[in-house]
Amino acid sequence: MELTTLLATIALGGNNKMAAAFAVPELNRIALTPAIDGRLDDEEWDALSETPELKSYLQWEPGALYLASVAPEGKDVVFSLDMDGDGWLVGKNNLEVRLSWADGDVKASCRTLDATRAQEPSWVSAPWIEQTMTARALNAGGMWSVEVKLLPIEIPSFEMGRTIGVRADAFGPGESTNATDLIRRVSPVTMRFDRSRGLPNGMEWEPETLARNVTPSDNFRIRMNFRRPKDAELERVYCRTMGLGRASTVAFEMPFPEFDRKGRSFVDYSTKVARTATHGYRVMETKIRGAQQEDITIQTSYAVRPTYGVEGKVSGEPVMSPDVQVIDANVMVKSYTDTRLRGKISLSLPSGWAAKKGGEANLMIHQIRGVQKLPVKLVVPAGTQGLHTVMVDVSYNGETTSTPMYVLIR
Repeated sequence: MELTTLLATIALGGNNKMAAAFAVPELNRIALTPAIDGRLDDEEWDALSETPELKSYLQWEPGALYLASVAPEGKDVVFSLDMDGDGWLVGKNNLEVRLSWADGDVKASCRTLDATRAQEPSWVSAPWIEQTMTARALNAGGMWSVEVKLLPIEIPSFEMGRTIGVRADAFGPGESTNATDLIRRVSPVTMRFDRSRGLPNGMEWEPETLARNVTPSDNFRIRMNFRRPKDAELERVYCRTMGLGRASTVAFEMPFPEFDRKGRSFVDYSTKVARTATHGYRVMETKIRGAQQEDITIQTSYAVRPTYGVEGKVSGEPVMSPDVQVIDANVMVKSYTDTRLRGKISLSLPSGWAAKKGGEANLMIHQIRGVQKLPVKLVVPAGTQGLHTVMVDVSYNGETTSTPMYVLIR
């Protein structure tokens, strides 16, 4: 046994379950938005792994990571996330999320492991991650389920192509994971918009769409381009939107279209998205059956959006100053519709703060699916430190939406 593994085993009283391999059948994690209500609905979640004592789930969307689990009552769930995908005892972006069922509700705690000094790794509290996370849980029949949304506060952003390491474990409430030299064998998973299973030899595919976004009551279309496989005949194709998007979209089945002289074939998925559709990333799934009863599965993500989206981001990493300081930020309003947008943008600031620039502005987006960027200069009182929330208020068509912009001052 390696020395580090031996030390970790001793530290846990000989029960170093985290040194065991963590099996993840699907390493490509597709963008998919759940409803955070504690109830895991059919096709709402992308399964991560399953053991006799724990079912775990993980998915993502740009700007958020989602975790979920189902465990026996009396068991805590611990997610270990290597946000840089470079090994658990490497760097400082190693996050532990511990979830407990206590007093009729979920209790969540987060901390990071700083291993920049490999010989002296140390736990660091992560209150800002805890403050911005959302967790909901339910308990029934001796089992409890929990759903969690994490935002990229003090950890790298969640974006297409990023690979992270992950594992999920169940522990008794009294079992500790404090040993800093604990070996945690995380499995690498990669954030994707597209994935496939069972492709025949030589078959290739790629999605083609003007945008991966659609608003309720509008039409969405995506074309799947196929290259002829070398040794398989394809018979039928079935397309649908899965999970939370199923009731608000169409599904269809048809013979698989013939390949042209260049070996190409095209399948178009076109649907009107119902006015009542909920917002979030959804997965369009294509099932293809071959002449020998082969099963081919193709999945691609698209987002059901409101009329517009708002994103606020602080420039750099502000630190506490004994004097009044000015912090630069940017607010971006993005249109997801073909309609011209006109309205107002304003900021709601913490007490004592002021906006030197960008506190108010007209919303004017004339281009189809255009973007308006608003530079902001925030005047922050002397000695200000910690996590603060600036609300970006957008008034359009008689309604006002408020989106938080988090300002972390170290």
